[in-house]
Amino acid sequence: MTVRAALFKKIESRLIKTFTVDNGSEFAQFKTPEKATDSKVYFVDPYSPWQRGLNENTNGLLRRYFPKGCNFHEITHD
Repeated sequence: MTVRAALFKKIESRLIKTFTVDNGSEFAQFKTPEKATDSKVYFVDPYSPWQRGLNENTNGLLRRYFPKGCNFHEITHD
């Protein structure tokens, strides 16, 4: 599944106004989702993770329960 497909699979396009991504090659075709959702893509500056607030917040929440380096394949649903 492409990043684009994953981003918009469960989100109604009318709810998307902007989204912020890093400079990875997976976002090279950012114009397609921009047009499909009538939204605007913003790119963060290199080495500036704080500019991706939701991502960094989510990482922080995950690290409360799963330490860095944790193997997610060994975690059960329980």
